[in-house]
Amino acid sequence: MSGGWGPAQEDAADWQAALPRRYGPSVAMQVVQVLLAVASGLVALGALLLCIVPVGATSPASSAGYLILYAVAALALAWRCCNDAVYSQVTLLPQGICQRTFRGERQLDCRDIAGFRYVTGKGRWLELYAPTGKVLMTIPITFKPDATFEQWLAALPSGMPIAKPITDTSLLVALLIYLLPALGVAAAFSSVLMQQLLFAPLALLPGVALLLARCWPVHFQLAGREGSGRAELAPAMLLSGGLACTLLLVTPYPGLAWYWLAAAALLPTLLLIALAAALLPEVRRIGGIALLLASLLPYCTALLIQANVIFASGTPQLYPVTVDNTYLQHSRGVHVRLVLGAWGSEPAGDDLAMPRELIGNVGPGDKLCVAQYQGALGLGWYEAGRVCASDR
Repeated sequence: MSGGWGPAQEDAADWQAALPRRYGPSVAMQVVQVLLAVASGLVALGALLLCIVPVGATSPASSAGYLILYAVAALALAWRCCNDAVYSQVTLLPQGICQRTFRGERQLDCRDIAGFRYVTGKGRWLELYAPTGKVLMTIPITFKPDATFEQWLAALPSGMPIAKPITDTSLLVALLIYLLPALGVAAAFSSVLMQQLLFAPLALLPGVALLLARCWPVHFQLAGREGSGRAELAPAMLLSGGLACTLLLVTPYPGLAWYWLAAAALLPTLLLIALAAALLPEVRRIGGIALLLASLLPYCTALLIQANVIFASGTPQLYPVTVDNTYLQHSRGVHVRLVLGAWGSEPAGDDLAMPRELIGNVGPGDKLCVAQYQGALGLGWYEAGRVCASDR
């Protein structure tokens, strides 16, 4: 840049006189980041507990590796949120910029900066890069840029037009969409009433994401594009699929013919993909369709399974059954399995994880009670308990 850095106009001194100027996260952003960090930490703690403590008829040892990876990802998100809320700070200098993070402070001279760009498809970030194209500094925009900040940026060369950062409202809506699937998983281990209350928002989540991307394209997009200034919703849908898989792993229902529900889930999945392709040109690619299929199919399957269970009505049928055998299964952990004798219309040989309350108290020859439920969608499942009411 000839003539040194900065504009040559006389009014340049007006904003340069305000330097050095420090920017930190706003109070609202700090509250959001702390709440997100706490929620992520609780999710990580719950995932780790599921690796150790069985839930009902569940034996989580078989999915321990998946849960540990999920906990690590949640802890990483919590750590990043805490970092942004507590340590993140930027100071504009007359001839440079200084960024403070948990790793310490780093300063750049403006003469070393060849350009900048906002990366808003994946969040609110500002990248400063060298003449070689290497990113020198990535700054999370957790504050509201003022006129001084914008004029400081305008004095830099830019390889692309300045994109407007994501608005706070769009970011908050996207955050709620991201958190909703996690609330659904948490509800699976709480009361049936909580599951029923969250079922409708969870069922509507893909449609809401498509509606936002279609009706408010200025603020939302399904597939990310850097510099667009729009919140990206496709990762939320992929996260929904991942959490749905987690839900299926940690809350199985013995005897439930889930494969019929998976086949039935193909219809709403294909309808949603067709709707997305019709409304949003950015998903009319093999990659976009594959992403939606990978996320929506397990998501719709999990919703049908939950609908079958939580909206089941009527009293379960109770059957006394004799335990034929118990054994330890060594598969990514050690857990106790039950082999049941014949009961109702079921032949002998049903194999299921021993409920937590029965461990150490039940052995071969002992009597148990099997409660057979009829689901809202016509598919039944059963649970094993200690004694039947008729045996007391």
